[in-house]
Amino acid sequence: EIGMTICKNCALNTFLLDDGEDVETHDRISDCLNCRTGKFSPVGSRYCDGCQAGTRLSVSTLKVSKCDPCRAGKFQADADQKLCSDCPKGYSQNVIGQPYCLPCVPGNYQDENGTDICKKCGAGKFQETSATISCINCKRGMYQRKKGESLCLVCIPGKYQNIAGAK
Repeated sequence: EIGMTICKNCALNTFLLDDGEDVETHDRISDCLNCRTGKFSPVGSRYCDGCQAGTRLSVSTLKVSKCDPCRAGKFQADADQKLCSDCPKGYSQNVIGQPYCLPCVPGNYQDENGTDICKKCGAGKFQETSATISCINCKRGMYQRKKGESLCLVCIPGKYQNIAGAK
């Protein structure tokens, strides 16, 4: 019919939340409210969505917002964020979309940021604590032949070892 107008959608990343009974909240574009920072909505929405921890808000070239999981080696502890952070030294994360990084366990270390796996201590070295960035040489009188160990072994009676870091 002539002169008939349909209701228009609120724009992308705006919303209009009410029960539809108040005409005054539906009579101009300014009634559509902007989503808070870190939140998004499709066209014609009643609410805004957000990204959960372990994800980040990304916007495509078509200006469509979505939540992408953090890559391995990265994390995001908080919801509604635009960036994922690198796992710090001494930590790693090998699963995508996580809100935390895991500490390297004893016998392992990580001396770089943003990695998905911890490194094993080499032969002749050990690490007895977690979340570390290096390994320690075995002392004289001790040795370690295996990689990824949390302690060194004492030389048996009748034997000695006079070099630190012996394998």
